[in-house]
Amino acid sequence: MDWQRVRKTAQALLGVDANNADAKSFLSMAESVAAAGDSGAESENAMPSRREPRRAKTNGV
Repeated sequence: MDWQRVRKTAQALLGVDANNADAKSFLSMAESVAAAGDSGAESENAMPSRREPRRAKTNGV
């Protein structure tokens, strides 16, 4: 995740709509990552995967 870009985009949105709850949430997340000194590589692993769920094995049924 490009948290620096997320932070800049959230700040820009808040400049237009200071009460935007989503922008506030994204800004908070981006600032938390920056405070932790994370480049984003570790945080990417914390995000849910967009892969299809695995199907259960049915033993040939």
